[in-house]
Parts: sequence; C-alpha cells; structure tokens
Amino acid sequence: MAPLNPKATDTGRGRHPDLDEHGDVLPDAFVDPAERDFARLGQDEARWSNFMERVAANQSLEPIEVQHQVQGQVYAPDGSLLQGYREYQQDLRNLRQWHAQGAGKSVFVDDADVRAMSTEEFDACFDANGRPLPHVYYHANRARRVDEAMDPWTAHELYHSRPRGQQP
Repeated sequence: MAPLNPKATDTGRGRHPDLDEHGDVLPDAFVDPAERDFARLGQDEARWSNFMERVAANQSLEPIEVQHQVQGQVYAPDGSLLQGYREYQQDLRNLRQWHAQGAGKSVFVDDADVRAMSTEEFDACFDANGRPLPHVYYHANRARRVDEAMDPWTAHELYHSRPRGQQP
C-alpha cells in the first residue's frame, strides 16, 4: 500500500521525530525528553545559534554586576547541554538574589517576574501605587527605550522627524 502522502517520505515532514528516514527508532528516543530535545537542539547549528542569541539577549537585561559574573563561565563542562543550561539558570537566580542583598533588599524582582506574578504575589512586592515595597529590589529591564543609547542630537532628530501623533 502506498503512503497517504508520498511527499512526506521525501521531505521528512509528517515523520515522527523519534524515527529516522528508514522508520527505525533513533538511539536517543528513550532518553529523558528534555535531555533529548536539548541535545538535538545542540546538534542543529542554526537552531543552537538562534538559542544562544536569545540567551545573550536575555542576559543583557540582567544587572551589570550579574552579567559580569556569568560572562565567559562554562557550566557543567563534563555534563550535558541541559545540565549546563540548568546550572546557568540557577547561577543567575543566585546572583540576582546576591545583587538584591547587596542593595539591602531581600527579594529580587524584574519585569519578567512581574509579568508572571499572581495578584497576591504582586501585592506582596508592590504597594497600591505600583512602587516596590522596602524589602523588594526591582530591576526594570523590559521597559528600556530603543533610543536610550543614542546621543541627544540624534534622538531629537529622530523624535521630530516622525509625523505628528506618532511621538512616543
């Protein structure tokens, strides 16, 4: 019997991700799914490059002191890619907390944390006017203007070159 979609066998589309081009089960099919998917991500150069660009972009939103601490570090050199990424994420959490404690606060909160908070969590960290409570170190990192690194003359020219009603 012919396959339902002959093009699916030519391109690999429609094929189960745990099967090779001959229909045999891949050797890593029985590995923990998170570990397997991360290893496969590391084998695809384009996808890995895209992933690392996103990690770098997210890291650039951290406080400068935290960025300097994680910059150039190698996590889990003898472990898997997933173990290294998990260690990196744990190190970021620890360094954020260290940064907050250095400022005399007990809780570190950034814009991503605020976005994920429930109403109760938000009320525990912010007052009725949206200001951080005394024990909270708030790092605003998502509300940065695109032109904040521009010199004032270029920013002025850009601002005034827009049609009326489109100024930020």
